[in-house]
Amino acid sequence: MTEILYEIENQKLTAHELDVLAFIAGDCEGVFQCDDVDYTLRETLDMLVLSGFVIREMENGCWINTWSVTDEMLKSLEPYVSSIMLTVSSIGEA
Repeated sequence: MTEILYEIENQKLTAHELDVLAFIAGDCEGVFQCDDVDYTLRETLDMLVLSGFVIREMENGCWINTWSVTDEMLKSLEPYVSSIMLTVSSIGEA
């Protein structure tokens, strides 16, 4: 099975990565904080960090379990978050 990639800001994201990005930008108002992140979600967040969509926060020189959508990306995504989430959920149902 081949996974479909969606292009956004010249980066290719999986439906799951796009869903997580839209969740953080929309439901979490740009900031996601969680102390108990499962492996799959952590891997997705790491990919979003590497792609430049989110940044992981630091406190006193140590990484903390807080991820933020960059200001530039938040401005680009905000008008489309609900459409993205609806599209991704319909893909999941198919």
